[in-house]
Amino acid sequence: MITPILALALLAAQTPANELQVVNEETFTQLNDHPYYFISSITIKAILPDGSHAVLDCDVKEKSCTEVQSLPPEKLPPKEQSCKENTSKEFGYVHTCTYTNVGTFEFKRSGDKITIIHRNGKTTLRVTSSW
Repeated sequence: MITPILALALLAAQTPANELQVVNEETFTQLNDHPYYFISSITIKAILPDGSHAVLDCDVKEKSCTEVQSLPPEKLPPKEQSCKENTSKEFGYVHTCTYTNVGTFEFKRSGDKITIIHRNGKTTLRVTSSW
């Protein structure tokens, strides 16, 4: 029988010390005309090398906030990418995409900021909680 501590140790042993696993990535965009506002963000669920589960967030108004993808979106299998959009008078235009099993990436950490190195360059996100 595998105990939770042993399971975490096994998971940590499978991921190199400088890599994290992106389990889920969600992009969110909202645009409204009355009053005018634009919100766009990225939220990632990641497993760190020590086995801990972190929620990472960034606002795309920040220069270093871009999608983390191992493959271009058009080459991801359909089950690993899901996008929805909706328009309403109250919320305006809302577009969300969820990517699962994104991949394992090198990263650097400084305090609560994590920079992920990927095919599009680097994305810096803030650790906001665990999952």
